[in-house]
Amino acid sequence: FVGTRFGNKITAIVKKDGKTEIKTIAEGLYRPNGLAYHNGTLYIAHAQGVQYLKPQPGTTPMFVNVTGVANQCWALKEFVDPDGKVPPQLILTASDGLFVIDGDRARPIVDSGGTRAFGTFVVEPSKIDPHRMWVGLADGLASVRWDGTRWTNEGRIAGINDQIRSMWQGPDGVVWAGTQSSGLIRLVNGDAPAGQVRPEHPEVRRYGVNEGLAIGVQDLGVGRRIKIMAEGLHGRALAYREALQGGATPLADVLRRNAYGGRSPTDAEV
Repeated sequence: FVGTRFGNKITAIVKKDGKTEIKTIAEGLYRPNGLAYHNGTLYIAHAQGVQYLKPQPGTTPMFVNVTGVANQCWALKEFVDPDGKVPPQLILTASDGLFVIDGDRARPIVDSGGTRAFGTFVVEPSKIDPHRMWVGLADGLASVRWDGTRWTNEGRIAGINDQIRSMWQGPDGVVWAGTQSSGLIRLVNGDAPAGQVRPEHPEVRRYGVNEGLAIGVQDLGVGRRIKIMAEGLHGRALAYREALQGGATPLADVLRRNAYGGRSPTDAEV
């Protein structure tokens, strides 16, 4: 299923008889940018709330409103309880806060209380503690944690007040956050294993114009491209670290592969 940030339709990409077909399955929505297929139901987050499609035998599916949220909604993501105590939960990011959707009702995990003080854009499950989710905010980065019965707001990361639009975390716990227009943020030592408190003073490093990013880029493809860039930077950083620690690949070979823009350097340059 495919939504859109600026249109009003939801389309389905269907493979049939060796051919790919694109079919419109719903229209008349206002910017349906977030989709999730949860418990056999297609949920749609858009600029006026959340709806889901309820099948109607012999006719067009019916839109059903999800109560509890009515303003700009962004993304939907399923959270699976690592302990298996409760069924998968559908998490919603919205201007009014962070919510979990239960059937046709949205319940707040962190409610902005009408002030949009905890406006959310994106969530990313932690790779260090599967009970934790990182939350990209309109003005910062935070995390919430599931204890088996309820969610707890672990608070914000100090020193980050950017609009976070995309996130990715490496297996070593480093979090990369793509902002709307202020570059890329790298968070080191910000996560903690299950049973431990999240560190209070992680290392925050920024990548902007001086590191090669474009000035003032603000189109909606920034998040996706920054995620790709973060994965590349993360891979290079790991390769350099392993080589410096005496890994199987010599440092000179790592430099030849990563530091010269695709050309073959001379031995003197390396």
